[in-house]
Amino acid sequence: LREGWSKLLGNIEPATNPIVKTAEPEETNGVAIERIVLEVEPGIVVPLVVMQAREELSDPVPVVIALADSGKQNFLAARPDAVSTWLEAGCAVCLPDLRGYGETSEGSAHGPRSIGTTLSCRDQVLGQTLLGSRLRDLRSVLLVLRSRIGIDERVSLWGDSLAALNPPERSDVVPLGVDNPNVEAERSAGLLVLLTALFEEIVNVVYARGTFASFRSL
Repeated sequence: LREGWSKLLGNIEPATNPIVKTAEPEETNGVAIERIVLEVEPGIVVPLVVMQAREELSDPVPVVIALADSGKQNFLAARPDAVSTWLEAGCAVCLPDLRGYGETSEGSAHGPRSIGTTLSCRDQVLGQTLLGSRLRDLRSVLLVLRSRIGIDERVSLWGDSLAALNPPERSDVVPLGVDNPNVEAERSAGLLVLLTALFEEIVNVVYARGTFASFRSL
């Protein structure tokens, strides 16, 4: 399965030497927060936030990595209870903006005329896929977290879709070139956590919401 997906996705190996460009620590309401900018390729950065309850712990803590297509700020706004639960349980929480997500996004549109489609087509012309590049980003984030003191190798991944549901009375058949009132799905975050679990042995929990049901359905 790994070999088959590698042929489809292109280069998915994590960066050999991801560089932490900046790291800004702060503390808010007893939670230690670190804002990191990670360079995974020359000129390609992944902004991420790492949060952890400010407690003196002798043992390394498990980490939850959570992501959504629309970015870490929207994830925090939509899932504050989940983040609070993880922190109270003693987990570290990492929220990355992979390329094209959140801070690095070129726009929220996903249609055939969007910049995201243009970038995806460019990658395919060069023998790469945007999904494969994002998988590299997420695996590079894992590599950096593994090297950090106080975080162990028990990794949980949460990939979420924050897109609203379309009303049942609205048709899903819209001709190309015509304005489409439908909300488009945000399926790549859930798919990415499934693929990351396939390639990374240290992942032991996966939660994928609003994405494809299986590798077979994709």
